Amino acid sequence: MVPDSAPSSHPISVDVERPEDISGLFDTISYRKGSSINYMMENFMGKNKDGEKNFNEGIKMYIDDYVYNNAEMIDLFDSLNKAAPDGMNVTEIMLTWTKQMGFPYVNVSRDKDNNLVIKQDRFLRGEKKDDDKSPYDYKWHIPFTYISNASKTTSKIYWLSPDDDSITIPDTANLKWV
Repeated sequence: MVPDSAPSSHPISVDVERPEDISGLFDTISYRKGSSINYMMENFMGKNKDGEKNFNEGIKMYIDDYVYNNAEMIDLFDSLNKAAPDGMNVTEIMLTWTKQMGFPYVNVSRDKDNNLVIKQDRFLRGEKKDDDKSPYDYKWHIPFTYISNASKTTSKIYWLSPDDDSITIPDTANLKWV
């Protein structure tokens, strides 16, 4: 995560204009961040009614559709959308993770009623560059879950979107720890 928090980082998905640019893109950021967001996707996509992971179903569709063909990142997301639960737009979620560099940090606090309030900011080591721009203003679709003293199993998923300044998780005022 250290290289991706630097101002000199790069998004996972970048436009390549010359063949020699390709080799510079296969680095720690691409592999580690790529595997992390795949793990995140696998978890937030959940399971279908048969208990099969929706992510795995989407990957199978993608491989079947593009065997011996060229494909782009958006093709993968389209296949995952077909396997995703109703109402989930994998493409919209994942573009915030693949088209901008870095990652968020999540701040969890309590409001005046003692409910949980979730906010996001960009995690950045060092000074921001003058030309540091992002198509998503360094905001992400973040799936947020928690465990607490009331339940040792993971909560349902709460979504913090790029359009949200914060979200409040209801019915958490009486929790001793989260």
